[in-house]
Amino acid sequence: MEEREIEIVLDASPEPHKLLEGLARHLDLPLTSLGMSTTYDRMVDTPDMALLAIDHSLRVRQKLGNVYSGNEFRLTYKRPLAEHDTLFIRDEFKLKLTEPDYGSVLEFLGSLTESLTNQKMATIIEINELAREANLGSDGKVLNVSLDECLYTLPGDDSEKHEVVFELESHGVSDEVLLDAAAWVRENFGGRIAAEGKYARGLRLLGQL
Repeated sequence: MEEREIEIVLDASPEPHKLLEGLARHLDLPLTSLGMSTTYDRMVDTPDMALLAIDHSLRVRQKLGNVYSGNEFRLTYKRPLAEHDTLFIRDEFKLKLTEPDYGSVLEFLGSLTESLTNQKMATIIEINELAREANLGSDGKVLNVSLDECLYTLPGDDSEKHEVVFELESHGVSDEVLLDAAAWVRENFGGRIAAEGKYARGLRLLGQL
């Protein structure tokens, strides 16, 4: 599935309702809140980060609500489709996994890559994310937005870095709507357009790139 998205790294956490309701008024689109969610992501790659080197990513995501019941993992693979100054234009593949044990998932992925490249997959970085999500629009033309509080950590390391990100993703709206929305957010709340995804940004913040 094609993903068209803009990520804005904010300098501070804005008041969510002020941001979301203001953006909805600016675009003259109905606002539907999807509430809050907490996710725990593990970015998986070879030890020499072969996927990151070609701007690909492989993520194992688990919602915090499922940590204790252990009944769902979602595997997401992304790769770039086209270059753009502002938008991330990516191919995105998602797969819901029934195996509740992350160690087993990693072992399977590692065995697969080891047989192909002589390198086993490993957890490169972990991302804890609190997201406040909403949809702007209706009838198949929706702008999905998410205000994310991201905490980046390295496996087995106490160091951590924090980042506030506002994501805008097209679910049927034009690139012009995405760009207009991003310009409004930056004009009213500051921040910068992200040139890299969270995988690379997290590693850079933690001094690994």
